[in-house]
Amino acid sequence: MVESSAKMLTIWLGTRAVDAISLETILPIDLIIGCDYGSDVIEIEKSKPIFSIEKKEGVRHSWNNFHLNYFFDDNATLFLMQQLEKYKPEHIQFLCYSSSILLEKLIYTLKLPANNISISSGLKNKFDDKIMLNQWQKWLRLPVIPSSIELLGSLDYSTTKEKYGNNVVIKLPIGSAGGKVYFVESKDGFDNIQSRHPSSSVLIQKYIPGIPINLQGVITKDSVFWAPPSIQVIGSAECTLNKFEWCGNDFHTIQYLSQENLSAVITSANVIVTELRRHGYLGIIGLDFLLDTVSHIPYLLEINPRFQGSTALLSQLEFINNLYPLVARHIKVFNGYCPSPKTSSNERMYLDTNGSQVILHNKNSVPVKVVSSLSFGVYFFDYKNKRVVYKRKGYTLRDCMSKEEFVISGGVPVSNQVIMPGSPMLWVQFFDDILNDPTTGQLNSHIKEICEKISEMIVVSPLEKSDQNREYKND
Repeated sequence: MVESSAKMLTIWLGTRAVDAISLETILPIDLIIGCDYGSDVIEIEKSKPIFSIEKKEGVRHSWNNFHLNYFFDDNATLFLMQQLEKYKPEHIQFLCYSSSILLEKLIYTLKLPANNISISSGLKNKFDDKIMLNQWQKWLRLPVIPSSIELLGSLDYSTTKEKYGNNVVIKLPIGSAGGKVYFVESKDGFDNIQSRHPSSSVLIQKYIPGIPINLQGVITKDSVFWAPPSIQVIGSAECTLNKFEWCGNDFHTIQYLSQENLSAVITSANVIVTELRRHGYLGIIGLDFLLDTVSHIPYLLEINPRFQGSTALLSQLEFINNLYPLVARHIKVFNGYCPSPKTSSNERMYLDTNGSQVILHNKNSVPVKVVSSLSFGVYFFDYKNKRVVYKRKGYTLRDCMSKEEFVISGGVPVSNQVIMPGSPMLWVQFFDDILNDPTTGQLNSHIKEICEKISEMIVVSPLEKSDQNREYKND
């Protein structure tokens, strides 16, 4: 781990506290401002100060990068000021999963040099908009899924079905991790979404089955560096009830795609990067593609102008594979340097030592209270007795001593914690591949069994309706 400097205070701003642990081989983190709270976060808090919005509110939502916009209220600002008084740094830097307009305003008020190592909120907001992206793709002459921009309240189901077929995708302009993206296969489903967002402009798309690919890179002034891509786990029945919910990544199964398919993805990505750079975009970027399994055309689904949910896992795997970290390149864009360890600088599309992750969500339709749970840490699966067995404390794959071990972290819930419907319960990271093949998107039987056993170890009870109405609202 890189030594921290008393003169420099580094703050991680992100949805998950454990991501900071994954990144500490690249840059030391002195304190954390984050969303989640659980047994792993409680343990991390013993060694460094943490402000958690979940701890403050007492309830877990589906935290995403948009929640970071609400961090710097009086409580979070007070926490930060107290830490600055305690550490008395000469300089501070914020390493952000995603920037915030409130953070950017706060930096201007600080009485010491401060650096925001992240894409500006202005650029981020510009490229987060799915409707703008759809128009932009057409202008760049990239392949576009048959679609149109409509006012949802004025749409007729029969006409939409006639134009796009039985299965339709409805996207609101802004959303994250599959939120605000709806799969419609009946009039009842269509009417339900229409009643919830009657005045919204939406993107209506034909549903195309395909392989969801995530590609991460760093854009510099004169180049772009691509990290090994991953196949995303979307809407897995073992993880969620939402067909488009992001449920993890598999860096291993990507190697089963042809070089021709991957080259087509990279070609489209390079076109996009050239345009992003023209708009002044520099730093880390994530691109979500859908590779049509019939035509093999890669369709751009989203631009993620920020860290990805898999960036922390990628950083672990780069460290294990002795590769120069993508996040170090991102930091260099903003700082001009990064005190990262000496590693191989060669780019590659595949990793020698692979990894994957699965996110298990609350699959109840109502908020639940945790009765009992398992601990965070390193585990293995006892095949003979069909059970998940705890080995030791640990936060990342770096803490595993063999490829048979896996790690459970990501805000592992504790007793009496309230979790909203659809919100993540915990993250499981493996050295194994987790998909049975890239075209189905289904978890393999081994991973399914592990996920089922872990879910059984978290005992929850539905909140009474009076408690739901009094205390908690979904986001």
